[in-house]
Amino acid sequence: MGTFQLSDGQWEKICARLPKYVYQTRRQVADPRLIIEAILWVMDTGSSWREIPKRFGPWSSVAERYYRWCREGKWALILQVLQEEGLSLSSSG
Repeated sequence: MGTFQLSDGQWEKICARLPKYVYQTRRQVADPRLIIEAILWVMDTGSSWREIPKRFGPWSSVAERYYRWCREGKWALILQVLQEEGLSLSSSG
């Protein structure tokens, strides 16, 4: 529990459904794969955003991306891919 990592196959299927991010000079956008793994970590453990391990980057960036993807309907698409791959989470977010 709490150590979820996307397989390369899962990542390839999700990648096509993610928005394309442009790296900016003042602020780099975090790796989307790591962001998804962090969101899945929160869902799997039931932890708060603030408890996200440092390896995932700033908790506020992860939470912001999650809420944006939910508003845009992208998180539902990502979950659909993962459910097709047989992933089950203890929480739906």
